[in-house]
Amino acid sequence: MKPLATIQVDIDSFWILLRFYGYQSNIDKFNTIYEIAIPRIRQIFKKYNVKATFFVIGRDLEIETNRKIITELINDGHEIANHTMTHAYGFSQLSKKEKEREIRECEELIYNVTGSYPVGFKAPGWDIDSYTIDILEKRGYKYDSSVFPSYFQILYKVISRILNSNIKDSFIDKCLNFLAPLDLYYPHKDKIWKHGPKRKIVEIPLTVTPYLRLPFYANFHLLMGQKSFDLCYQLLKGKFINYSFHAIELVDLKKDKLDQRLSKHPNINLPLNKKISFYEHVINKISKDYELFSSHVLVDNFLS
Repeated sequence: MKPLATIQVDIDSFWILLRFYGYQSNIDKFNTIYEIAIPRIRQIFKKYNVKATFFVIGRDLEIETNRKIITELINDGHEIANHTMTHAYGFSQLSKKEKEREIRECEELIYNVTGSYPVGFKAPGWDIDSYTIDILEKRGYKYDSSVFPSYFQILYKVISRILNSNIKDSFIDKCLNFLAPLDLYYPHKDKIWKHGPKRKIVEIPLTVTPYLRLPFYANFHLLMGQKSFDLCYQLLKGKFINYSFHAIELVDLKKDKLDQRLSKHPNINLPLNKKISFYEHVINKISKDYELFSSHVLVDNFLS
């Protein structure tokens, strides 16, 4: 029997990324990442018969064109999951009321587009806390996928604060996430990086390699080169995989006529054909060696 895997795609729009780099940016209704990157991703996923999970920002679903593309993803058999209403950086530091609103408003928009409430959630910048897990559980979510169990989480937090001094989150608590299990687990009530008693919600951590806990997701591998993926893939040796892409990876800064301030973003200046080739290389390998499921189907199998 093949080991299990899931593929996730975060649709972080251009206005969100510009805000991450400290720029003022309003939502763009005409040149959206949905129109540019999602058709490219859909084509690759169709080629390899992949059913993935797409994490969406609620505010983007207020745009009619984006809603139509979400409907196309649903028709392809993909899952739509909650990535908050506004992708607020420093999410764990929001008030309880603000967290609940960010989750609720996004899920309502997803329901309006798809006819179903989302059962999966991912916090912006993997900035999750125990109270948010409790909110999700009470609202009927089956899983969270916000834990990044890597030593590199510390470096990520440092770089984020250098790029944008307004980003504040619970630094020490998030760094402890590198101790989290590497497979699906029930998050402890008070310490989400610990395996706890059985409960109604499951954590699907981002995959990292054993021992060294090197990041195992597309942005890192594009930065380090395709051979880094191949090496890490061998280190995993058939263990569970949650592989994460970001829609921004399949854009071309010049040809797609994007805001040049996005040139700060890692890998955005790589040739588009090289990035598409990398996507196909990753998906071809995983789809051959693993049983691939969208995240909610994976969790249903885990809970049954």
